[in-house]
Amino acid sequence: MTRTPTATGRRVLRRSTLAIAIVAALAVAGCGSSPPPSLIQLRAQATRICSTASRQLGTIATPPSEAQGDAFLKHGIAVLGPELGQLHSLEAPTTAADVYRAALSGLSGELSGLKDAAQALARQEDPVIAFRALQQRLSPLERQADDAWQALQIPTCMSR
Repeated sequence: MTRTPTATGRRVLRRSTLAIAIVAALAVAGCGSSPPPSLIQLRAQATRICSTASRQLGTIATPPSEAQGDAFLKHGIAVLGPELGQLHSLEAPTTAADVYRAALSGLSGELSGLKDAAQALARQEDPVIAFRALQQRLSPLERQADDAWQALQIPTCMSR
């Protein structure tokens, strides 16, 4: 005698089948995921990004005086912003993640300082005062970032 499953039995069977399918899909998806990046990969990718930014920064002419520094700051911001975005898109290996975050934090602070100085100049603040304040703000941030880049052995990203 063949038993016909009840409506409740069919629902349980469908849920079980669905659960098994979900678990199988997750297992297959997990098999295809990429492993965490290595420090060697991070170094190569960050070096490429920072080398490009360094070349671009090298083309920015130093202004003859603080009074003409607005364009200088804007060009620097135009280079460092995308560089920081690209560096943020990289994934550091777990063993280096804290140091990498410190490097990005320092670089982010530097970029923020440049933007603040550009805004000060746009508000017609004294350029000498704006640049001195920028220099004081950047000094510890550059040390923080440089120490982290050095620890990660990515010298290309150190202060340029």
